[in-house]
Amino acid sequence: YAVFDFGGGTTDFDYGIYRLPNDQEFDEGWDDIIEHFGASGDRFLGGENLLENLAYLVFKNNQNECRDKNISFTKPLDAEAFVGSERLISKTQAAYTNTTLLMSKLRPLWEGGEIIFNGENDVTSLTLLNRDGERVECEIKIPVSALMLWLQERIRDGLRNFFTALKSSFEQERGRLPQEIHILLAGNSSRSR
Repeated sequence: YAVFDFGGGTTDFDYGIYRLPNDQEFDEGWDDIIEHFGASGDRFLGGENLLENLAYLVFKNNQNECRDKNISFTKPLDAEAFVGSERLISKTQAAYTNTTLLMSKLRPLWEGGEIIFNGENDVTSLTLLNRDGERVECEIKIPVSALMLWLQERIRDGLRNFFTALKSSFEQERGRLPQEIHILLAGNSSRSR
């Protein structure tokens, strides 16, 4: 078996063999045997981390609006800084609030694959906090196609890591891959589109 536990914060991988007991194990009272021999994971591949990265990409895409209105936001631990980001990225309460507000707006995109705009096709009005803590109306462009492409690629990277660790675990423990492996999906993020 292999478990792909795609949670809110991380994705955990677990590998092993589930089998019926041999005669001695059966005599000892065992009905089933699970031999666990491998675990791994991706500490940034979780629903909330992906949402935080989506918000960061949207802010990056709207950096001129953020500069003009003195809006700051946070940078996820696994994201890369961009030219000029030092003026926009902050660890203030306003920056955390702005990131959280945009994550809330993007949640339907992550969970259901679509987002409802209250403006033009790909523009939404969002009330954010400027660096002085004042509420400011912003017109935020959300590049849905680019975000979906980023999500697909990031999840694809996580799957590559899963299968690499799976191969390594089975080869290290058994010397080869078995004919068949049952992959079990777990975690709330597995429900997302």
